[in-house]
Amino acid sequence: VPFYALELNQLENGGELQEALHELSGQRTVPNVYIKQQHMGGCDDIMRLHSANKLLPMVAESTETYDYDLVVIGGGSGGLAASKEAGKLGKKVMVCDFVKPSPIGTTWGLGGTCVNVGCIPKKLMHQAALLGRAVEDSKKYGW
Repeated sequence: VPFYALELNQLENGGELQEALHELSGQRTVPNVYIKQQHMGGCDDIMRLHSANKLLPMVAESTETYDYDLVVIGGGSGGLAASKEAGKLGKKVMVCDFVKPSPIGTTWGLGGTCVNVGCIPKKLMHQAALLGRAVEDSKKYGW
């Protein structure tokens, strides 16, 4: 699905843009979804609209023209899922994401905290540790 991702942490003024978005929406969490220049909320808000069959009419064609049909603030799992679904419907989507670099300068791309440095890497390392222990234990069973 073609989409344009704007990673705010890669921009010199990314922090300022993130703060301006907070002032506009009152929301600090991501994804922060806008449809036709109107703030719609986060992932749960968009899912409620979709469940109530209100989302598609909101992104339906209109006489007004915009550069994008949908702008999603936050490139984590929810933001990317929303942008991919809109893309499947033929909508032009932009995803904006920001990662404040760590004190040693660590940043990451799209996918959000969970995918890049949180839940998923933790589960991978835990599974690797369990597997290492199982390999050692298997020697006692003649493997």
